[in-house]
Amino acid sequence: MLFIAYVLVTTSIAWNVLGGFTGQVSFGFAVFYGLGAYTTALLITRAGVHPYLAYLAGGVLASLASLVIGVPAFRLRGPYFAIATIGVSETVRVIASNLKLTGGASGFRVVERRPFNQLEQYYVALLVALVALALTLVLARTRAGLAMRAVRDDQDAAAAVGIDPFRWKLIAHALAALLTGIAGGVFARYAAFIHPGASSPSRRAWPSCSCRSLVG
Repeated sequence: MLFIAYVLVTTSIAWNVLGGFTGQVSFGFAVFYGLGAYTTALLITRAGVHPYLAYLAGGVLASLASLVIGVPAFRLRGPYFAIATIGVSETVRVIASNLKLTGGASGFRVVERRPFNQLEQYYVALLVALVALALTLVLARTRAGLAMRAVRDDQDAAAAVGIDPFRWKLIAHALAALLTGIAGGVFARYAAFIHPGASSPSRRAWPSCSCRSLVG
């Protein structure tokens, strides 16, 4: 239960980077969570990459995807941006459900070439949550954090004093996606089974863990 709580803490902190600091309401974070989960699962299972490197790779891929999504989406404001993120999320879900690489709608089983260590998984989730918290606390006290909050409070006023709202929204989006992607990877490794329809820890925590007895 604590493992799941730490994963949710990380994703909540990540959402706050975008929603809390820049005031952008996004419903598309499932995309970054899923990208992190599938990237980690594929690298561990098919390439034999060390799990910690796979977590980082999943986060980086999610961050790059956030830029691809953010460049057109941040041209929109308010509810139009939120609606666009819903459309992106559903599009990616449908694509993932029909790709052989991800196992399609049947899902993907994570097979790790090392014994399962629940205590290690626990501390990894805890460490990721603490790092995410530390990053946001530091961010809140930097010029970058102040610029993001200025964008949140009034984009036009921020632009008038030399702050580029588009740039800072993209940066916040990328950082939030990085943390979300890493959280997705941490959960995927623990659960040992993921699929596009329900890959979040709140919906698949206990059923997915039942696959662990067949792995390692």
